Amino acid sequence: ALELMEAKVLKETRNNLNRLNNAEIANMTRTAEASAEACDAIHKLEKHGMLSHMSDAVQETARLRLEYPEYNLEQLRELHSRPISKSGLYHRLNKLINEARCRDEDERCVNSALTEALTEALAKGGIENGMIRAFGTRRKHIILAGEDETGDKITSPKLRSAIERAI
Repeated sequence: ALELMEAKVLKETRNNLNRLNNAEIANMTRTAEASAEACDAIHKLEKHGMLSHMSDAVQETARLRLEYPEYNLEQLRELHSRPISKSGLYHRLNKLINEARCRDEDERCVNSALTEALTEALAKGGIENGMIRAFGTRRKHIILAGEDETGDKITSPKLRSAIERAI
């Protein structure tokens, strides 16, 4: 009976160790895959000259991701010059990935002429050092996405106010 109990404990211990090992390997694999995807996106954005138009905060995240591709989000966030949560870092990396995907899926997704005109109007309206992109016209609607110099999203009221000041 003692031998059976010992065998059972040994088997449970071995199974627990295997479970922990499998979880750790899965975490490392997810980190490596996510890092590789972000690094690819950053390289695409650099190639198309889009990274330099993004906020300083997003550029810092891009630079750190390229410098430390093996770091997980917790380690990477500790390297930033300003405090950032893991969630905030995750969203910045997703922003980079989504911008790069846009370049892949449709080279004409950003309406450059409209983007330039809006950027000038926003600068006149008081939003300087911000980034805004105008995405094609569909049913006479323009989809705008942007951020101000602090990295915060430019909301519709901010846009409306800036455009009214510019006009």
